[in-house]
Amino acid sequence: TDAVKLKTALYGGNPAGNDCTKQPQECDLYGTTFSTTGGALVMSELQYAVNQGKDSVGLPGTYKVGGWFASADFNDLHLGTTGGGTIVSLGADPSAAPLKRSGDGGIYAVADQVVWRGNEQSLSLFLRGGYAPPDRNLVSYYLDGGAALKGPIEGRPHDVLSFAVAYAKISPDAAAADRDASAVVRNYETVFELDYSARVAPWWTIQPDIQYVVHPNGGQSPADPTQRIGNAFVTGIRSTVKF
Repeated sequence: TDAVKLKTALYGGNPAGNDCTKQPQECDLYGTTFSTTGGALVMSELQYAVNQGKDSVGLPGTYKVGGWFASADFNDLHLGTTGGGTIVSLGADPSAAPLKRSGDGGIYAVADQVVWRGNEQSLSLFLRGGYAPPDRNLVSYYLDGGAALKGPIEGRPHDVLSFAVAYAKISPDAAAADRDASAVVRNYETVFELDYSARVAPWWTIQPDIQYVVHPNGGQSPADPTQRIGNAFVTGIRSTVKF
């Protein structure tokens, strides 16, 4: 059936190679290293799309479930070992070697559904979420959702006004290491976003964007982990040209 698609991809876990001590893009300037070190990264996604045809009577929607797995070893965020083999908190003893966790992975789901459609307008809702093991991932789970109104202004059917909220939960293992280090304990980051995509020409769109970030970096200052960082207000604009 055309309504169902299965996508799977296989990537090298460390495409820049083991000898890279800089950004991967700097080590593999032309993208031709094709390293086989660092294990494999596998991603797979199942999609179900309804009412996608022009003659469909119902409202269109897309639903996805997926997951990923990396076969390499990853550092534990909370626990490590001393030279004598004693397991300690990395927050209490930063010199300890992090415990190695075999493999990593995660699951996610996406729902995007048009809930109302007029002559030149439509309203769609979306919801996304994902989970990853908290002992080796800084964000243990993530949720976002929002709404997009197409054609919010009469006579401009291609413009889109959208609002969204995103929530990222900081791993409890990373928070435990913060607590042991007497640092500000990271807990979550929430973003409220409002943007407007204006179609200036069939080949050109301009999209101003406003964001308000609660607890950036989980509330901990990147410059000094013992200091709390304030909320952030971010503005920007994106210009897209299609050839």
